[in-house]
Amino acid sequence: MSKYNKLEQFYQNNKIKASFRNLNTKKKMEDYCWQRQKFFNDKIGLNKQFFKDIDLLEFGPESGENSIAFAKKNANLTLVEPNNESCKRIKNYFSKFKLENKLKIIIQTDFQNFRSKETFDFIDAEGFLATIKPYSLWLKKIDGLLKNDGLFFI
Repeated sequence: MSKYNKLEQFYQNNKIKASFRNLNTKKKMEDYCWQRQKFFNDKIGLNKQFFKDIDLLEFGPESGENSIAFAKKNANLTLVEPNNESCKRIKNYFSKFKLENKLKIIIQTDFQNFRSKETFDFIDAEGFLATIKPYSLWLKKIDGLLKNDGLFFI
């Protein structure tokens, strides 16, 4: 079992949703998306138009709130999430907020088993990569998935 699967198993066994925010109203979702935009603009230095029409790969979106924020900025999303319940929640969020056209695909697998011939403008893998050792395993994989001028956010 991979270390990522062990982490997922820990969350399941303890009934923990690592990032589920239950953004069930338009107002809650708009507030959250504004916070994410402010973070990427002010702290990371990406202008408001950065995500427009880029191909974005997100590993471990869990319940999809960050994914929705990227979609609302017009990114085209490929999501890699091993948990079936999380995949259902993501699809429901995208449907509820009418963003299905920004969701290219959800691939139900873990980081180590994900394969793609496609490369991406932006790869988001927040919060779990440090559990995969040695680091060279994920650095090599990210390098092969990222376009030459792409950005990687941990």
